[in-house]
Amino acid sequence: MMLPQTMEVPCSYAEKWEGKVSELCQSKQKPKLTTHGMKHKANVMDCGDRDDDAKQNQIAAGLKLTEETYDGCESLFIAADREWQKASRKYFNETGIMAAVCHHGAPLFYVSIWMPGEQQFYILTLLSKLIKHLPQSWTVGCLYDIGCQMDHSLKKWDIMPEWKSCLVWGVSIFHAYGHQWACQLWYHP
Repeated sequence: MMLPQTMEVPCSYAEKWEGKVSELCQSKQKPKLTTHGMKHKANVMDCGDRDDDAKQNQIAAGLKLTEETYDGCESLFIAADREWQKASRKYFNETGIMAAVCHHGAPLFYVSIWMPGEQQFYILTLLSKLIKHLPQSWTVGCLYDIGCQMDHSLKKWDIMPEWKSCLVWGVSIFHAYGHQWACQLWYHP
């Protein structure tokens, strides 16, 4: 059953966010060196360009955890795998939906998923719609199974810096114990 207040976010709006995220990540990525010493760009949707080992144990400005901890959490969850697909595109045009729900569980906005994995632009699409409908003084608490990854990406790639003051990220309780201990200390509700 669909509540009458629930709004569908058009795929065209999500596609704009897909382009925005791709552009931001591509413009801020440094070229990588191959084994032959030739430079190439990383995959456009792979915003996970990792620094060298010396920086793995340092906490970057604005972040709560080390790169190593964020990488560890990312590797543990299918939702963070940008290539994993839950349903075949051979039989279905849409492979799922993602929704923004209030703390009562009522869906506020939803968007159809058509790409493999839970791409970050889907949640950014939902957040942008939600934030447009709220007073600027409000703080939005976001519980998401890979909330640590979203917090990391928003800060590392400087995606929507105007949201920094109004978003607080957490990992939903059901998924929290699958995260690394350091991540649980910061992101477990």
